[in-house]
Amino acid sequence: MIPKKLAAKAGNILVISHLVSGALTVLVAVAFSKLLGPQEFAIYSLCLAMNAASNTLCRLGINSALLTQKEFPTNLEFDTAITIMLTSAIVVALGLIALLPLLAIFSQVSYFILPGILTSVLLPVQIMSLPPLIRMERQLNYMPVVAIEIAGQLIGYIVGIGLTMIGFGYWGPLIGWCLRAVFQGFLPWVVLGQAPHLRWNKPIALRLLRSGVGYGIGSTFLQSRTFIILNIVGRFYGQSAVGYLALTIRAASLIMPFRSAVMRVMLPTVGPIINEKQKMASALNSATEIEVLLTIPFAIIAVALFESLVKIVLGSVWIPASSFFPWVVAGSILAASHAQSMSALLVAGHIKESIISSIVFLVSITTALFSLSWIGISGCAVAFILVWPAYWVQEYFSIHRLGTRWSKNGTIWAIAGAVTCVSWSLGAWLLVFPTVLIYITRSEILARFRSIIKYIR
Repeated sequence: MIPKKLAAKAGNILVISHLVSGALTVLVAVAFSKLLGPQEFAIYSLCLAMNAASNTLCRLGINSALLTQKEFPTNLEFDTAITIMLTSAIVVALGLIALLPLLAIFSQVSYFILPGILTSVLLPVQIMSLPPLIRMERQLNYMPVVAIEIAGQLIGYIVGIGLTMIGFGYWGPLIGWCLRAVFQGFLPWVVLGQAPHLRWNKPIALRLLRSGVGYGIGSTFLQSRTFIILNIVGRFYGQSAVGYLALTIRAASLIMPFRSAVMRVMLPTVGPIINEKQKMASALNSATEIEVLLTIPFAIIAVALFESLVKIVLGSVWIPASSFFPWVVAGSILAASHAQSMSALLVAGHIKESIISSIVFLVSITTALFSLSWIGISGCAVAFILVWPAYWVQEYFSIHRLGTRWSKNGTIWAIAGAVTCVSWSLGAWLLVFPTVLIYITRSEILARFRSIIKYIR
């Protein structure tokens, strides 16, 4: 059993680190957008989205299996795990390189193939870091993990911005990203004072694969959403629209710094007790409502300032991005009211349900983007609101498989926040609506805060 104080400390470290990392990501995304323009920024963003999805696939869920098993993994288990994941990374990299011409034709993003090859080749290097990172995360020793992540970000961003400023174009941020990948791939081994060993044990390999593959497939579907959406947007709306949307997604991620931190702590701490349905249902309900409440103020401020900041900092070429932003943020708020249910389904091993939920979402967003393409770029923005009913599929599975409860307050607050963001973009003045609603339910807010703090402690 992991000490509760250690879990709380780890959660605090992760929340702060995600805030810092998210702020860095958005600031650098703004710098790259200013230097590159929508067309070249689209190439860079599509490569990173592809890498994020393929990186998740390479792991085959083995990282989750090592994090959630009751006993601390042995050296042989770690060595077998890295052997499997490295082999998988090589196979996935070769497959991606073969598919890149087709992806470039479908997305209609020019000059995508060579950058895509570069990011694919580095997949095995990225996988190298997992065993030492998992060792530290199993112990909730997140301080060195966070230091490595932020140091890698700084190195990549400084080099990328420097190269872009002297005329490297989209290759500048990509070269910076490559240096970051190499740095973060090998430094964890240096921190632990160890070296990777490739060993094979068939019973261990089969057990890890049985435990992890389902989670890996479900996570890959979830992680692939951004990459698939950017491809579809490129197909129906053009390469510049990919750049606009990629920037707004990066900016929107800054207002939701809590979700990934909660997920990372959930695997090693909550995974072993996922079958205690009553406790899990209460914790997920509280976490969902708190996440929505904490997101709304960030969202309203961001929507209020985004258009002015775009005009001042990025210039007129990026003004179309401001039409995306309120709708993407509103969609993110609505998604927040269901985010923990997807995480719980994955951790609990309900892979079929999580895959079905992801497929329903992807079919819904594809249909919405295609149906609204005749409107132009505004139709692309509106599509992110229309897919909200797709999230109810995963909510249904969560209620019926895990015994969770529908979060009435979380849903009402999410709708209020989404209406506020959209109404601002339309020039309406409904800002008082969510304020009054939250005021009326202020006692519930305090109760939920106390509940989640008690659970964490």
